[in-house]
Amino acid sequence: MIFNSEGDDSTADDIYMTTLGHFGQLWTSSNATGSGQDAILTASQTENAWQTAPNDDATMLMPFVGVKLKRHVILGQAVIDYLACLLFFLTCLIKRFRMARPLRKVHASTATIANYTVQITGVPQDLKASDFSAFCSRWGGVHRVELARSDSSLISSALLRSRIDNHLKATVACAHRAASRGRRIQPYITQAEKLEEKLFAANTKVGHLQKARRHNRCVCAFVTFTEEKGRAMCLAANPNTIGHRLFASRETKYRGTHVLVAHKAPEPSDLQWENLECTFWQRMWRHIATDVLKYLLLILGFILVNLTASLRNKYGTDASNPASCQTDCNYTSPSGSLDPSADTLLRYAQCAAGLMSQGAPCNSADTECFKCLCVSELSAWNFGYAAYCWPYRKAMFTQIGTQVAAILIILVVNQAHYILASYTSKFERHHTHSKEELLLAHTIFLGQFLNTSISPLVANASLPPLRSRVARVPVLRDIIFQGQLGDLIPEWYRQVGRSLIITIGLTGLMRSLTVPQRWLWYAGYRAWGRRYATTQQQLDKAYEAPSFDLAWRYGEIMNVVFCTMMYSSGLPVLYPIAALSFALSYWAEKAELLKMCRPPLYHNDGLARQSGSILPYAALWHLGFAAWAFSVFKTFAPVGSGLQFFKRFVISQGAFINGPFFGTSPATDKHIGERVMERQSVFMTVTFYVLLAALLLRLAAFLALQIYSSGLSVLSFRTTADLAEHGLPPLALAKQYKIFVGPERYSIKDCPEYDFAFRTLSLGDELDPLMSQQVPSVLIRHSTINVQPSGV
Repeated sequence: MIFNSEGDDSTADDIYMTTLGHFGQLWTSSNATGSGQDAILTASQTENAWQTAPNDDATMLMPFVGVKLKRHVILGQAVIDYLACLLFFLTCLIKRFRMARPLRKVHASTATIANYTVQITGVPQDLKASDFSAFCSRWGGVHRVELARSDSSLISSALLRSRIDNHLKATVACAHRAASRGRRIQPYITQAEKLEEKLFAANTKVGHLQKARRHNRCVCAFVTFTEEKGRAMCLAANPNTIGHRLFASRETKYRGTHVLVAHKAPEPSDLQWENLECTFWQRMWRHIATDVLKYLLLILGFILVNLTASLRNKYGTDASNPASCQTDCNYTSPSGSLDPSADTLLRYAQCAAGLMSQGAPCNSADTECFKCLCVSELSAWNFGYAAYCWPYRKAMFTQIGTQVAAILIILVVNQAHYILASYTSKFERHHTHSKEELLLAHTIFLGQFLNTSISPLVANASLPPLRSRVARVPVLRDIIFQGQLGDLIPEWYRQVGRSLIITIGLTGLMRSLTVPQRWLWYAGYRAWGRRYATTQQQLDKAYEAPSFDLAWRYGEIMNVVFCTMMYSSGLPVLYPIAALSFALSYWAEKAELLKMCRPPLYHNDGLARQSGSILPYAALWHLGFAAWAFSVFKTFAPVGSGLQFFKRFVISQGAFINGPFFGTSPATDKHIGERVMERQSVFMTVTFYVLLAALLLRLAAFLALQIYSSGLSVLSFRTTADLAEHGLPPLALAKQYKIFVGPERYSIKDCPEYDFAFRTLSLGDELDPLMSQQVPSVLIRHSTINVQPSGV
């Protein structure tokens, strides 16, 4: 940031002076004249300008180091950025491996029912616990077998009954309050009678479902062994692999026909019992349907961001030829900076108004230069010339309005994506809360990253092949892929870079502001409950602490990390912005968790492990963008002979990337490869491909290991060493030594959140003799408040 602030590109304006675009001009305009002056390149000049010779002797006065060659300063910046990225990558790897140490200590000193239990699927629908216990005893002593049945109808009906019951109690309470105040109660009586009929029907249905539950089909079984070894033997004998499903022997099948598949059982509080009957393919189709909705929302946001870029390019500038503005006008300093003198400003303004300047006649060039100057300054958000350039206020308002609109669109789409993902995650019917949270965090991160980082980048890029293809669709002809920025020129940092900085900063700030917002909301809700609650259930709900949404926080934090790492080489101000965002979030969310929220019931280490495995990939995004950002300054530094083969490989990759998107000539394909192999970017390019190859090899090794394990399980060669035995004592001794924590069985009836489904509701057993002469019997039967008659 310090080096960039000393740049010599143009008049500095707010955030732009901290970006790499402010560091200086890109290439020399001409070597033939011997002037050695840099020129600001526009989008139309970008594609061929890289071939021109640079000014290697350009010097800059830098803080702390004095006068240095510009190419040396650029190389120093690139090296510092590269070392910081490697430090980030190594830190992510170290933290990921160190994350497992406290977990191993916890598992070695604490036991839960899940350490001795397996979840077995593929069982017959008429399974009996006693018969299955005898079958599973071949792997070790069986402590208990619990059967999970298809209880979704019972749970949904009981939930509907609870809602009707609460509504009826609230109506009765309102009627008593109205009667005590001498008001009309007939509307409440009519509504209570209807609700009573609905409640009677719902209660009857729930009673039938409760009695018939033991005949419901069995969807899976939870087998708890007396020792941890029995659990490991069962998992080894019934692996969740394709080979086992296809080639299992008849002896290993239950009743000779049912192929059993064993899974590590989650904690009882983590289960969503009503979703266990949903099969893999049913959940897959639901997941595909919800993904379509979420990506349609992202596409809508992408179209709107493209629309703002199209409007800015169409109405945000009135200059006809930016190149002629630099050659024909006299408002630039010898280095190319915008530095008009007072006489120049007066002449341009008078000529634009049709007046004479110092007795000299005005010409069309002066009017055009006035236009060029105003558009350049207003496009850079330099409003010191706002009054002077008021005739071109249209360009000013369009520039500001489109950028503000793009930022608001991204923030609104991010929020809408989170709300949609939260609702659709319930529709996907995951078997556990932790799995639901994992996919929700991943969905929020991926959607917000695409919307925040990729969407504005693509919307403002010059992509002629894609533009020509979209032009065939009349509706999208003037909306999508209308960007004019062909490279990371200073204009890119003014338009796209500034918007990215503001968007990422607001994203982190909004996450911190949600904490006081939620506190105010629940404080107001509790105040409402104290004053207006009519039933005990309403008062309890008003005082119920909110839940701590960990998945949403993980998704947004990962989005900020990836956005910051991707663009921080050219926009280093993102580092302090992200650090401040995380500091505010830490203290705000710590206070929220300890002072306002109720303790989480089913969080595990899944979110932390997922984040730890994804974070190293942020270094890849950083290296890819940094190699392109720093190589925009050409230095003609030759590549060593040892990298010639690698250089040819990168050049071939340039043709693969350039053709479909930019549509330039094969000669330019070569220049793309040569560009990223410049002295200030070659080490980033090489490291990018090395890390990419390492991560791909890691993925390939993981898949090969899965196939290998599947083959061993078919051949009965698989051991129990990889099944996470923690050396725990037998279940009875674990309870005796008091290292056993949590519930002792897998039963839906023991879960407090499902208590409503098995409760018997008695109707008409509560009487209030004081109201027998004034309130109808329907209110007496459901009265829960002792209210005296009016006037007593």
